[in-house]
Amino acid sequence: MLKEWRDKQASQLAEVNVESGPNQFLFTYTNFKGEINQPLHADYLNYRLNSIYKRHPDLVRVTPHKLRHTFSTLARQGGASLQLISEALSHSSIKTTRVYVNTPDIVGLDVHDKFAARIAEARKNSLAQEMKLNETH
Repeated sequence: MLKEWRDKQASQLAEVNVESGPNQFLFTYTNFKGEINQPLHADYLNYRLNSIYKRHPDLVRVTPHKLRHTFSTLARQGGASLQLISEALSHSSIKTTRVYVNTPDIVGLDVHDKFAARIAEARKNSLAQEMKLNETH
């Protein structure tokens, strides 16, 4: 899923003459000055999350910190090493990363495969609902 996003992101950035490389941030945005490809930061993310909560008060609240924990746990369950996760989170020590990863050190790929299948199913259902809505309008 992240590989697909990286490819799409590189294509979109190329359309506006921005070259992406191996150090390209995964999540970026365009700031209020119109500067594109800016690294996503907690203030921006909190602003967007609060906007979503105002429109959907029934959603469970998350924070950027909780999202970091979720990312690290899912990455570990997907087979990523603690070293790679530590680097992705910019931790200076793997000890910190161990706190973020809410799983044992050894997790099978079957959990990741089930999660990926569930995401694919949800995406397929969402697209089907969107197509159905478009047909009725």
